[in-house]
Amino acid sequence: MKKQFVFSLMDKATARAIQACLDFARQEFTPQHFLLYVFPWNKRAIRVYERVGFQPVRSYVQRNSDGGHEFVEMSRDV
Repeated sequence: MKKQFVFSLMDKATARAIQACLDFARQEFTPQHFLLYVFPWNKRAIRVYERVGFQPVRSYVQRNSDGGHEFVEMSRDV
């Protein structure tokens, strides 16, 4: 099996699992929207999040003792 095909299957399974978690949270907690934070270099994760309806909102640097790390904030309406 080619590596790219395997990753595609894994991404689809991951998207289904994320969607199931969002469905559960929607039923149990009735949120207005969902937020998540991801490293900008993690393009594969960003694609999966976009597949389940998240959109990039902003990028920012979280400062810490190491200097800081860049994050992308993603949001999805319920």
